Amino acid sequence: MISPTILYTSEFRIPFLEYPSSDLEKILYQFNHQPRKKLFELGILENEKYGQSALTPLGIAIIEKIKDILREISKKYGFIEYGYVPLLDPQLFIISGRYDKFKEDMLHIRELSAVLHPTAEEWFLYLFKKNRININKAKEFLSVYHFAIFFRNTTRRKKPIRSKVFNLYSGYIIASIDKRDEIQKLLNLFFEDTWKAFGLYNNIKIAKNIDPNKVYIDYIIENEEGDDFYYVTKDGTIFLGKSNILQDLKKIRGISIGMFSEFQDLPIKYELKNYTLFAYAIGLERLLYAIYSINLQPTVSYIDLYVIPIFKIKSKEDYRFILQKLTQDFDLRDKNIIIIDDRKASVDNKIQYAKLIGSKKIIKVGKYEEIEVT
Repeated sequence: MISPTILYTSEFRIPFLEYPSSDLEKILYQFNHQPRKKLFELGILENEKYGQSALTPLGIAIIEKIKDILREISKKYGFIEYGYVPLLDPQLFIISGRYDKFKEDMLHIRELSAVLHPTAEEWFLYLFKKNRININKAKEFLSVYHFAIFFRNTTRRKKPIRSKVFNLYSGYIIASIDKRDEIQKLLNLFFEDTWKAFGLYNNIKIAKNIDPNKVYIDYIIENEEGDDFYYVTKDGTIFLGKSNILQDLKKIRGISIGMFSEFQDLPIKYELKNYTLFAYAIGLERLLYAIYSINLQPTVSYIDLYVIPIFKIKSKEDYRFILQKLTQDFDLRDKNIIIIDDRKASVDNKIQYAKLIGSKKIIKVGKYEEIEVT
């Protein structure tokens, strides 16, 4: 039997549960107008200095659930999860011709002659060239992905989802050049399924690079607090570009949560003239932000069971009683995340909080009453 992750709300701070019930309406109004603040108030992110943020135990549990969903979608398209190397030889970027482009974004570790890098295309091209990974003839392409923490040494304003260190689902597809159109269609379908799985499909806008020689698609959510700038034409087409190039276009702000691009020059420098490389990615913190900012409560359930004790917990025996009661009344084998709300807050406050974080099932447990399911 696989044991579920059980979180007790008393073990980490959840500001929302500290508000009295009389203030809930005011707080919910703020959540609709200050979505960035929402992740901190719900106890999903912990703020830090320098524009960075840390995931709380609840945030980690939700991120792991998100990863599992992404793994299932990736499996459908034949994408394979692969390991990740955080340190690379800077020579790989010199060979690819992208060293000058990324040298300001790298953290050099001189003792090891290595760099913490913001992207991993060079690593997978190196593996392919050395025949450590190969194209499957049945699929006629190779697609690998990994979940990684990337480093980008770029100055950002203090935003909870734009930081120097960020979690990423990062994927790479190598295919013969004649499969270029087929791979683009495949990635479009992959992203379409992804946005549907997280309840974001109707809110996603597609931005394209204005350079016709580049295949670059950016999936964004329009947001006034976003620190990514885009330009929209009169017919509603969104472009990526610089303001000095574009004329008479409306400037909008948004948050980019996914992208894919084709690097037509990289394979040549790696002596892979018959192949092309696609890179695609989803920012996990950005995806988390999008999920919790689009609607007041998520359209997808991330918490399997939310438990509200309706009696005062005084001892370890009370905790054992709750767990025993859950075991008797529920099959916990299919439950990934269980939250037991043992904080001193009103039942109404706890129920509202359970809905806001996306709980599949909310139950009340009493010492003498039967379990009540919401």
